[in-house]
Amino acid sequence: ENCFKNLTYFVEVDGFFTLPHAQESRFSSALECQQQCAKTYRCEHFSFWSSGGCLLTSYSSYPRRYDGPATGSVVSGPRMCQAPPAPYRKKLPPGANVPPFVAKEAEGCGGLHAEYELAWKAEGETFFDDWQFIEKSMTRGAEWYLNRSEAIYQSVAHASPAGAIIRVGEQVHPFKR
Repeated sequence: ENCFKNLTYFVEVDGFFTLPHAQESRFSSALECQQQCAKTYRCEHFSFWSSGGCLLTSYSSYPRRYDGPATGSVVSGPRMCQAPPAPYRKKLPPGANVPPFVAKEAEGCGGLHAEYELAWKAEGETFFDDWQFIEKSMTRGAEWYLNRSEAIYQSVAHASPAGAIIRVGEQVHPFKR
């Protein structure tokens, strides 16, 4: 339950709140809703509403912040919570009169870089604004490129306040777009 997000729900890219051909289910807890997601084909996220409604969404869904009335609420999360990884530690044996070395994961950049600034920032609905969509094949036609408007219209590239998604397009015989 430590991977649940309070006041957040998931929405499919097409704007629907559930997997295609799925319906809202009713459960008494977010944990039961998550367990249903784990058993459902193509479910990657669940959203459990205070009314008992459980909505299941796919890998392409994106999170949205709940801004409804204070009398309602929602909890969401992945199909399964994973335990956080254990910190990396490896003890190397001593050699040539050198004491054993214990390697561990560094914090941040390991102190190598005091600070840096982004030269360019892409986020939210404006994520693709300064992107250059390549339209010319660099591999002599082994792929099919889309321009900006086609990529957004066909949902190959999608940006929202919650984030951005880039997908590999459908197989168009014999090429990928």
